[in-house]
Amino acid sequence: MSSNKLGATTHSPPSSTTARRHPGHQELFEKAKVQATFKTLYKIEDPGQFSIPCQVNGHYFDRTLCDSGSCINLMPTQTAKLLGITRLQPAQISIGLANHTIAKPRGVVVDVLLEIGDIKIPVDFHVMNIKGGCDTPLILGRPFLATAGAVMDLPNRRMSLPMLQDSLLQDHTIHLTKQAVLPHHCPRPPKRTT
Repeated sequence: MSSNKLGATTHSPPSSTTARRHPGHQELFEKAKVQATFKTLYKIEDPGQFSIPCQVNGHYFDRTLCDSGSCINLMPTQTAKLLGITRLQPAQISIGLANHTIAKPRGVVVDVLLEIGDIKIPVDFHVMNIKGGCDTPLILGRPFLATAGAVMDLPNRRMSLPMLQDSLLQDHTIHLTKQAVLPHHCPRPPKRTT
């Protein structure tokens, strides 16, 4: 074992003298002499994003983003207005955004019933003002994904939601694509006429 100028420690294989003095180390000494082989993995480009269809308060959203990198469920203010949500509880957190800025949510709305097929899931959303609008009406973070039992298989571009059973897809799998599209197993509800 030796140290370099930066204080990092390096390890070398044991010498033959060490192996003779400690007979139990002979096998380790022989293994240390063998060249290590490394397996090289192939790079995979960004597989895209998972999005699922859902309904909230009778409004249908075909591109609800499932974001395993988010520790909260997020609803833009525009979506909250569309859903008629006006009462918000105070938010006790600040959110670090991807552009390294800190934002404070307008508030929290609890137990919003998110409908996926015939299953209703209570979800707490942090409501935020998003400058320039938002093309994603809802972002479902890890709290929702844990509730739904989400299992993401990124190399194969699939996500399973076993807790939702047959309500979303016949094979319990949502396929991931570069563009958020409505899975072919989920028929779009008929348009409402007023």
